[in-house]
Amino acid sequence: MPPDTLNSVLPLLKLLANETRLRVIGLVADSEQSVGTLARRLALTEATMSHHLSKLTGAGLLTMRAEGTTHFFRLDPEALRSINKGLLKPDKLLAAPPSASGSSADARVLKTFVSDGRIVKMPLAEGKRLVILRWVLNQLEDRRYSEREVSTILKKFYDDYATLRRELINHRLMKRENGIYWKTGV
Repeated sequence: MPPDTLNSVLPLLKLLANETRLRVIGLVADSEQSVGTLARRLALTEATMSHHLSKLTGAGLLTMRAEGTTHFFRLDPEALRSINKGLLKPDKLLAAPPSASGSSADARVLKTFVSDGRIVKMPLAEGKRLVILRWVLNQLEDRRYSEREVSTILKKFYDDYATLRRELINHRLMKRENGIYWKTGV
């Protein structure tokens, strides 16, 4: 199942931020492996290996089949495709926490006025407003949009999408001609 937000993906990323689990993924990507074989190849006890395999299986990254008392694990390529489709699309990363960009003045502005990828209040101060507008602009692809497309996208950030669209035009961050919108590259 594709993750819907960055928050739903964080546990998976934390799970994979472990050298042993990454090595297991690499080994089972080539061929199906038993718990004992994996434990020997990684110089771990079978109990430790079972712990890691349980976490990876629970996350849906591995599938398991039993043959007698031996359990064999293999990578589930569909799970990886699903993660790729869900995580690596720009609109899935919109809710990235503003703190991800550091402790700069811009990050403080974003932290104050953006929550869960949405503008909670448009700042009155021009400088802060520009920080918010540039943040929105950075979420857009470098292509041409119809008015309906740009409105639909901007509504994800702010309920008053018409004002947001007008602000982007007025600050020359976007251009509009014959109902077509695009980023100016400023």
